[in-house]
Amino acid sequence: MSEENKSPEQNTNAPGAEKAKGKAAPVKGWTETYWKVKFHPRSSTVETAEVELTVNGEVLIIQRGEVVIIPGRFKECAEHTLVQKFRQLPNEPRKDLTPIMLYPFESMGESTEAEFLKMRDEGTQKMKDDIQRHGFREDGV
Repeated sequence: MSEENKSPEQNTNAPGAEKAKGKAAPVKGWTETYWKVKFHPRSSTVETAEVELTVNGEVLIIQRGEVVIIPGRFKECAEHTLVQKFRQLPNEPRKDLTPIMLYPFESMGESTEAEFLKMRDEGTQKMKDDIQRHGFREDGV
């Protein structure tokens, strides 16, 4: 069987072969950046209590009002989460106002992967402790 006709699991030269084995293939010339940011508190009860960002199926739940470190891809995602605001007055057509960020934040500069991993692990441990303390069960009962 030629290399082209093999599945990614069989063909180690095929694009995506690393991903098929459970490893993310690094993109040439691209390195992840990390940023210290602080998401603004929610301005209404309609907004979510935490910031929830998803990039390529990877979810990051971020506490508002605290300085946190996030990967650059999630920062870019937050920058592009815009909602269109408009004003409607009786007997007048709707007037579109400028789009606003769904998750407004302030950027406090670059950070490192080590700082991100440390903060993420501390947050994950805190979540596990809370789950254990409050008796949360995965089956929802």
